[in-house]
Amino acid sequence: MLKKISIPVVFSLVLFFHVIKLDKIPIGLFVDETSIGNNAYLIAKYGFDENKVPYPLFFKAFGEYKNPLYIYVNAIVFKVLGFSEFNLRFTSFLFFALFIVVLYFFIKRIFPDNKYVWLYALISAGTLPWFFTVSRIAFEAVSQLTVVILFLFFIYRTYEEDFSTSPFNTKKLFFAIASGGFLGLSVYSYTSSRLLAFPMAIAVVLIYIRRRYFLRNICFILSFMASLIPYAVFVQKHPVALTVRFKETTYLYDPALSYLGKALIFVKNYISYFTPQYLLTKGDANLRLGIGNFGVIYVTVFGLFIFWVYLAVRKRHIKENKFLKLITAFLVISPVAGAMTYECPQSLRGQLIGLFLLILSAYAFDELKNYKSRKLITTTVFITLIAQATLFITLYFFVYPPKTVEAFIGYGFKYAFKKGIDYNPKKLNLVNDEFFTYIRFYKYVLEKEGGYFNPALSDKTKGTCYLYYDKTEKADRALPQICKGTEYIDDGMSGSRFRVRCCQSTE
Repeated sequence: MLKKISIPVVFSLVLFFHVIKLDKIPIGLFVDETSIGNNAYLIAKYGFDENKVPYPLFFKAFGEYKNPLYIYVNAIVFKVLGFSEFNLRFTSFLFFALFIVVLYFFIKRIFPDNKYVWLYALISAGTLPWFFTVSRIAFEAVSQLTVVILFLFFIYRTYEEDFSTSPFNTKKLFFAIASGGFLGLSVYSYTSSRLLAFPMAIAVVLIYIRRRYFLRNICFILSFMASLIPYAVFVQKHPVALTVRFKETTYLYDPALSYLGKALIFVKNYISYFTPQYLLTKGDANLRLGIGNFGVIYVTVFGLFIFWVYLAVRKRHIKENKFLKLITAFLVISPVAGAMTYECPQSLRGQLIGLFLLILSAYAFDELKNYKSRKLITTTVFITLIAQATLFITLYFFVYPPKTVEAFIGYGFKYAFKKGIDYNPKKLNLVNDEFFTYIRFYKYVLEKEGGYFNPALSDKTKGTCYLYYDKTEKADRALPQICKGTEYIDDGMSGSRFRVRCCQSTE
């Protein structure tokens, strides 16, 4: 009875913690979130992006191209549920909800008789810091997790489940086509998959290379290649568009580095993703991607992964399991994209490491049933796992939020923007051009709330208002270059660096 009750309870708790206060924690929206929201809103309402391109494959923004999957799903959410800050991040929740559901059925198919493994996977994946933080912000990366778990689900069904021995079995071929399609779709989800998808496809074919897999491999590869046709056409038309951001973040194009120097940096960066300091204690230093001084996975998950490494060396049935070989190959491949960049380790670029570590740890957890003290060990695993998950969730909701004010920047912009509008100025200018996406996004938000008007249509009897971001540690309210020679009002939300200064007469 406990097993039957536990699954729905854990599902409910996981979804609850991922959706509660979604628009409030983290505090404020980051510029990338508002950029995604801008384009999703325009697609939903008008059918074109911020550059007036109708239904683009990739979205040009900030001098780079954003991936389409998240934005188009976000546009559907806006169309159905309405435009709001909450619904912007609610798209991430929907991606994660689908991820956790598919992961559950994926684990259930691999371990049909061990309900404790199902429960372990749900608790781990549902609260894992590596996934939790990205699932509550409007970043494209969460869609990669969802697409990759769908790919794994269908790959498992394609090659590991027993069907009719006929090579023309329709289920086998359908699952092969689906798996190739989802691997191709990952290229449109998050940037790292543009590099990772190809070696992952090769790994599938090499591991399942026997003759009896031939037709499935053909269907898989053809489906994968077909899904990349739009990508190939885009690259042909815009040969450098999708590498702009990569060239800014990688050391591979640095002329000051020798080939050996680049190779050494790559090895160092690659290893950094597997250090205990990163995985267990420090995590990502970027407070948009982690809560600070907390690992990206739990000690329990890491311990079971180490146990799996031991089993892989000692146990024949583990060493000969083709699907385990495939997951191991994916684990080896997954840090490659991140290791090519300066900022390393970085959680978003390496998030698939967390997924593959988790799957391998589930295999190790299942092996515990073969030990005499299995009840004691299993109980200990659950106690420590729940304790770590409880600690992380507590820190996330009660300690982490104040740290996000500086990390996400956008806190208080809406307040300052609204105050500037309420003043009814001749003009409303943005001093810091890098935050132009906030103007666009919150213009749409305030329009929905009935609190926006075009200052150009006002009576123009009052002076100009200036929205600005105070970059100094101690607020400098002087800004002598603004409202010079006239009285002004200066307002902003407590704790926010965004303020509005309105001149009381025309300048």
